[in-house]
Amino acid sequence: MFVQHNDGDLLLALSKEEIDSLMKLLVGLKNDQFGHFHLRYKFDKDDCENVPGVTDIEFSLMGEADVHNMEMQPCGGKIIYTDKP
Repeated sequence: MFVQHNDGDLLLALSKEEIDSLMKLLVGLKNDQFGHFHLRYKFDKDDCENVPGVTDIEFSLMGEADVHNMEMQPCGGKIIYTDKP
């Protein structure tokens, strides 16, 4: 997995095996098997202060008070989800 943060954009580049693992985690989250999960930067515990950019991404279910503020869209494709539930 490769993560890069540039000027407000976040790039996640995944292997096919990592996509399978991410899908399993998302299904587990949807089915309430756990409350959240993380994608974490691999770093030495003592060196975490010196790592530039994104070091932790947490996935959880939206709460009732949360407001939709992102869209999902395949490259060149139609928007899958907008802020209108």
